[in-house]
Formats: sequence, C-alpha cells, structure tokens
Amino acid sequence: MIRLTGTLARILKDNNAKYGVANACVGGGQGVATVIENFSA
Repeated sequence: MIRLTGTLARILKDNNAKYGVANACVGGGQGVATVIENFSA
C-alpha cells in the first residue's frame, strides 16, 4: 500500500489535482482504500 500511496501523491502533485483514491484487494474478502488530499492544489 505504501507504493500505491506514494505514486498517488506524486501524480496528485504533478497534475495539481485535489483528491485521489488508492485501493487494494488483500485477499480473503478484505480490502483497503485510502483517500489523499493535496493541500497545495
């Protein structure tokens, strides 16, 4: 999940976007989602 959020943070900065969502399936019916806000956008 760290690589997903790091990549998302870079994309938000590069595109001057305000919000982004990263999600991942971890198997066994479980999953995780993270919403990131770019305060400088």
